[in-house]
Amino acid sequence: MALPVGWNPKQYQKQQEFLTRLLSERQAFEGKVKGSLSEHARLELMGLDKKILCIRSLITDYEATHKEAVL
Repeated sequence: MALPVGWNPKQYQKQQEFLTRLLSERQAFEGKVKGSLSEHARLELMGLDKKILCIRSLITDYEATHKEAVL
């Protein structure tokens, strides 16, 4: 079976791996600061959250564009 036009399994896998790494970083950082967040820590978490939302959006868009390849 031919891959759909524009589908790049390596790119998709890299996006998934990047999301997993960002989620791990966020969890580790949250574990380090344990509830009492300084302004700097809060801003750093917000930055990680923004990256996570962006990559999730990219993955969702990519999946929607190439539904048959994802299934």
